Amino acid sequence: MKMKDRILKTLTHKNTSLGNNIKSVGKLILRNWGFEILRVPHYGKYYKRFRYFERIYDSIRSIDGNIVECGVGKGNSFLTLVNLAADEDKGREIWGFDSFEGFPEPSVHDKSIRNIKKGDLNVSTPDSIKKFLTHKGGIDSKFLNNHVKLIKGFFDESLKKYDGRPIAILHLDVDMHDSYKDCLEQLWPYVAPGGVVLFDEYKTRAASTYWPGAAKAIDEFFKDKKVFIRKDNFPGRYYAFKEHD
Repeated sequence: MKMKDRILKTLTHKNTSLGNNIKSVGKLILRNWGFEILRVPHYGKYYKRFRYFERIYDSIRSIDGNIVECGVGKGNSFLTLVNLAADEDKGREIWGFDSFEGFPEPSVHDKSIRNIKKGDLNVSTPDSIKKFLTHKGGIDSKFLNNHVKLIKGFFDESLKKYDGRPIAILHLDVDMHDSYKDCLEQLWPYVAPGGVVLFDEYKTRAASTYWPGAAKAIDEFFKDKKVFIRKDNFPGRYYAFKEHD
């Protein structure tokens, strides 16, 4: 059933009030963008992140290039990016890189009270992400097969499989020092002028407490580059555009 038909069916449900039907439509729409409201009582931050991705996406619509996410996890932000690309219908490919085996071995820069270990956060597989995109996200299977690529493996090796085409959005949610280092070293050269890289763990209280290696790797990489890292205050996340020459 197409999204518009699902909305109409929910809105006109006869056994509940119009007010409740409208609330259900809101939940349905957000769920379609990767935010499961029923499982997240305090979902304001998830809505903020959705709006953040939407604003970022609007800023690169005139930029040719693929969408790349490193650190797919459970697939929530990946679904949002896939939906934005599907709605735009510009033929972009959406690449998702993840070990799908949990964390690699932590470096000395990653020591924190979280005490992470190799293999932690092993939460998905390529098949489970594909099912999430189609079953919960409503992504058309033809779009999935033609435009979505999921690459399994640790970044130092898996990123070599990227096809080298320009990148319009590079979303990094990789937590650890060496993972950020690998992603930036291998993929930043492909980011198109006017394209953008998003950092999930950078100079927030949680990132500083649990993922200290992330900011260190980001700062080390950009210290000799003419790049201005900006903050979006609505979700409290940081990003950087690649300037035109």
